[in-house]
Formats: sequence, structure tokens, C-alpha cells
Amino acid sequence: MLRTPKDWEIRNKRVLLRIDINVENFNKSNLRLRSIKPTIDFLFHNKAKQIILISHWGRPKGPESKYSLKNSVPVLEKVLGCRITFCNSLDHLPSEKIILLENIRFWEGEEKNDPQFAKKLASLGDIYINEAFSVSHRQNASVSRITQFLPSYCGFRFYEEINQIEKFKKSSKKPILIILGGAKIADKLPLINKFIKQADHLIIGGALANTLLYFLGFETGKSLVDKKTVSQLKNFNFSKIILPFDFFVLDKSQKKQHRFVFEIKKTDNILDIGDYSMEYFGNLIKKSKTIFWNGPMGYIEAKKFQRGTKKLVNYLDKSQAQILIGGGETLNFTKPLEQKKNIFISTGGGALLEYLVSGKRKCEFSNQRNIKNKG
Repeated sequence: MLRTPKDWEIRNKRVLLRIDINVENFNKSNLRLRSIKPTIDFLFHNKAKQIILISHWGRPKGPESKYSLKNSVPVLEKVLGCRITFCNSLDHLPSEKIILLENIRFWEGEEKNDPQFAKKLASLGDIYINEAFSVSHRQNASVSRITQFLPSYCGFRFYEEINQIEKFKKSSKKPILIILGGAKIADKLPLINKFIKQADHLIIGGALANTLLYFLGFETGKSLVDKKTVSQLKNFNFSKIILPFDFFVLDKSQKKQHRFVFEIKKTDNILDIGDYSMEYFGNLIKKSKTIFWNGPMGYIEAKKFQRGTKKLVNYLDKSQAQILIGGGETLNFTKPLEQKKNIFISTGGGALLEYLVSGKRKCEFSNQRNIKNKG
């Protein structure tokens, strides 16, 4: 079983704490950052000798200054309410109470899940705690292999993630609505194929919808389309799929325009879902008793194309359904929903999807060999 550490198990111990601060909007309001604090407070209160934070940022090819975690220290200090010492070496750690190691992906052994690198990491501490649910589906040295060398536990947020997801799965009531957005349909196809029998409706938005519309023969212009995945849609079950029928686009003059699906031109770039589609989706949300949402409805990097995603959040805010929301990019919009008792917002995007598709016994982050206490 997954287990959080007891007070006596961390007292006077050097604790390696795997966290995930790889977020787009790096600020103190981000849920993924704030979710670390309960475990940090527990370690402080119960007199851990030292806390060594391990995280990554982006996908660097070796040490690259633009991916350094050094600049994250001031924000982390505000979130965690403590002083943090930055360290860019694994050989000579300072003696301060809490240390943030340099981007762990600067060392090639991390993503190779190298046992020797994991052993070196493990030598820095006495116990290991995984508080990075969002990366715990990855076979990386600081997530997976390290647990072979140290007594290992999950953090408090990690534990809550698993419990809430299991609770959601067991308590699902019909009608069930799944809402998927984002860019890569290849990442979402396994989830669609798994839940299409249980769900009553599957709303597809974002660039995912572009790929499906392209497959169905609609004009998508210059929009983002995952053409590599199109061939996988030949036997795709569209019976419960609901696609947007109006959009906001950038036209050839780079002006924002409204288009219905049959009005899309070859020079248009679809970047957000339209108001009429959102109103229709809102009615489905009102009728549903169980809802899962993962992925934005538009190109949220630009404020003028965040409208659809924000409208979706407003509809979910008014819903009385049991709702599970996948993290990742959606965490930038879900703060208004955090206090709702019927809504759980996961810090994981890909990790959550893999957990839902594979089941806990098959997922790396739930493998008892990796998580259970070995002390």
C-alpha cells in the first residue's frame, strides 16, 4: 500500500524530497507549487535533519543556463515560507536546513533511469519521499530507480491524489461526461478508447478537435493538426464524440475572427472554441452527474484565445456533479474551483491520464516495489 512517513521515521533524517516545479506560470498561486507545503511543514515540525529538494525544468540537453532552477528560489521561498539554499553540485552539499538541487535533468543519468546515478542521489539522504505525482509515471532515476536504495514513501499530496482518483472512479454516476482538450490527440486516444463505453458523451476541444475535423474531411486551414495520428482514426468510434461547430480564428491578416465549421478558410488558424459550441457544451455539463476534464479548449498562451477555457471553468463552477480535473496547463485556470467540495483538481496531466488508462497496479508511480517502505 501507498504510505506517507510517520513522524518518528523522519526525525533527524536527511530527506530527499522529489517535487515538480516544472510549471508554465511560475508564481506562488500555482497549485502544483502550493501542494508541496504540507509535506515540507510536516518535515520541519518533526525535525528532519535536512530537506533536499529534487526537481526538473523543461527538457534541457545537458546543463543549459536557461533551464537552471536557481531563479526559482525566491518564489519557492514565498510558497514554502522558509529559506532555501541553491546547490548545483551533487558532491558537496551545504549544511543548511533546506536545499534545492540544480535541474536534475542536467545529469544524463536522470532520464536514462541509470542505477549508478540513482545510487549517487540516494547517498545524499537517509529516506526518500515522492511528492511529484505529476511526473511519477516516468521511469527516471529520481522517481523510479532511487527507491531501490532508500526507504521510500509518498508525500501527503501524492497520497491524496491517488485516494481522490480512486474515489472518483468508484463513485461515478451517469450521465458521465468526459471533456478533453489540448494539442496531442495521440496522448488522449487511449483514454477515449477506454472510457467510450462508460461515458455518455465525450466533448473534444482544442487542437484535438482540429485533428478529428481534418479526418472527417472539414477544412482546418493552417490550424494545428496531428497528421501522424490521422491514420489511427480509421476505426475510431465517433458515436459519442461531440465536436465544436464554431471557432475563433486568426485570418490571413492575423485578425481574430469568428467562424462556423463550414466557414473555415485555407488561410485560417483555429485557436479557440466558439461561444455557440460552449453554450451547447454548457447544457451537457448541467445534465451530467460525473465529469472529467483534461486540457484547454484553445491556444491559452494568448489571452484573447482563453475565452473558451474560462467559460468552461464557469460552467463547471456551477455544476453539482462529481468532477475530476487533470492538471498541467489547466492549473492556470482552475483556482476558482479549488474550494468546491464536489471538485478535485489533480496536479498531474500525463500522470493522471496514465493512471486512469492503466490502473494503479501497472503504473510506475504506484508500483509497490518503488513506493512502499523498505526500512
